[in-house]
Formats: sequence, structure tokens, C-alpha cells
Amino acid sequence: MWLLDANISHHVRSVLAAVGVEAKTAQELGWAELRNGELEAEAVRGGFTCLLTQDVLFVESAAKSLKVHPSFAVVLVKIKQQRGRTYRDAFRQHLASSPIQPIAGQLLLWPP
Repeated sequence: MWLLDANISHHVRSVLAAVGVEAKTAQELGWAELRNGELEAEAVRGGFTCLLTQDVLFVESAAKSLKVHPSFAVVLVKIKQQRGRTYRDAFRQHLASSPIQPIAGQLLLWPP
């Protein structure tokens, strides 16, 4: 299961579901206020395998935290922030041409 950080539109869930990926949002779990390392630790404890975020500062903390949680992956989504459905549509277009393939213990910049 994947976790969507607070800065990723919840509309993305339907796009991921269409390709067979179950996802939950940090907001729905009450984790929206957690800082990067705390969020990753909570996600791992919660059984999540991947986090999608737009937080470029996560790149700095991910290098350290992924060593602690080598079964977890972080995907830095580089799609320009837009309103819900517009963002969802852009996400869908990118996903169709470049599927997200997270690798445990690594940070992936997506779309390439």
C-alpha cells in the first residue's frame, strides 16, 4: 500500500486504484502534520511500502531515513501543483507514459 503525503492531491487515489495500487492519504490517517522522518516511520509501522510526496526537502531526509527503513521507498513527484482534478489528470497522463516503479530503500524522482 502507498501513502500520499499531505501535498499530493487525494484525487490521485483513483488513478492509482485504476492501475491496481491501493493508496491512503496522510490526511485521512491523521498524519498530515508529521515531519518527514516521523511520517516515514509511521508509514512503515502502518504497513506502507511507498510514499509519494512533492516535498523537495524530503530528498535530504530520505537519504538518512531510507537507511533506517530499507523496505520503504520514497517517490518525489515533480508534477506542477494544480487544483485537484487538473492535477489528477496530469498525474494520469504521466503515469500512462511512465509508470511509477518504486525501489525499496531508494528515492525515485518521477516523472523522469
